[in-house]
Amino acid sequence: MGAGWSKFVLTPERRTLNISVAGLIHVPWDQTNQRTTLELALHDPDGLLVENQDGKKVFFKSPFEIGRPPGTLKGAELDVPFAFRFEQLMLREGRFEFQLSIDNEVLYQNAFDVIEYDPTTV
Repeated sequence: MGAGWSKFVLTPERRTLNISVAGLIHVPWDQTNQRTTLELALHDPDGLLVENQDGKKVFFKSPFEIGRPPGTLKGAELDVPFAFRFEQLMLREGRFEFQLSIDNEVLYQNAFDVIEYDPTTV
């Protein structure tokens, strides 16, 4: 998480936002073969979960488990890729933040700004 953009400009023609989030989790050798839970949430400027146009929270929770394939060297990290897409978000002006958690521990946060287009500044 973290590549891409940090600002979205709301214009009269463009009021909704589609967001894709992708990342790669590096699972330490000693944490393989264990059930783990990944959570991704989008928080609004007030710290609340964002809702899409259907009233569903922009929140994803999924268990995962990665094993050690035969021949994997002891101590090697194993990779778990993930990708999520959230469509037609109607966000107000402000600073929003994605939080990525593993087993209820926030491991990564990435913020972006939503700003209203101001034709007087062009």
